[in-house]
Amino acid sequence: MRIGLTRKQVVTTILAISLVISLAVYYFGQENVVCYHVCVNPVYGNGTREPVTLYVPIVLTKDGKIHEIMTSLKVYNASKVEIVDTKYGKALKIVTNNYTVIKGYYAYRTRVFSNWDPIKPSLTYEDYLGYHGYIYLDGKADYVNVSLAMCSESTFILEGGYCLFLDGTLKNGWNVYDLQERYTHFSYCKRVFK
Repeated sequence: MRIGLTRKQVVTTILAISLVISLAVYYFGQENVVCYHVCVNPVYGNGTREPVTLYVPIVLTKDGKIHEIMTSLKVYNASKVEIVDTKYGKALKIVTNNYTVIKGYYAYRTRVFSNWDPIKPSLTYEDYLGYHGYIYLDGKADYVNVSLAMCSESTFILEGGYCLFLDGTLKNGWNVYDLQERYTHFSYCKRVFK
């Protein structure tokens, strides 16, 4: 006795499998990523190598709370790193006399076509010229270079999102620096962190 499926049963089975796959892709097919990257390079001449202290922006959620990414930072070569309150808002306090790298990476699955994580950098304001960020430096290094990147991206289809970047040589005291906002088509976070 031969048991076979009718054409209607085959079509129904294919449609049911396609529906299950489509629902799985829709609910779990997109990964949203937030990344945070700071490099500090104090340069000393022949004098003392006393540590410098910096306050740099951190990643906040859209409602102003500290983003989860800030709880699991990887810190290389800093003597002290902590989140503090300043007159301009919350900041990452970094104390170092070495080349220092601080990285954070946070990824989670979400539904396809959902929005990128709407991150908000602390110590910043926006006007018609773009984003500006407050950074504080106290120290006796000859000069201190800093680079900062905060990104929110999606890995669905064409990986992309937006990033805020800052590169500069710092001056002592509170200073305002321009943050460049760029849209990425290929994941900056994966290139830097993977």
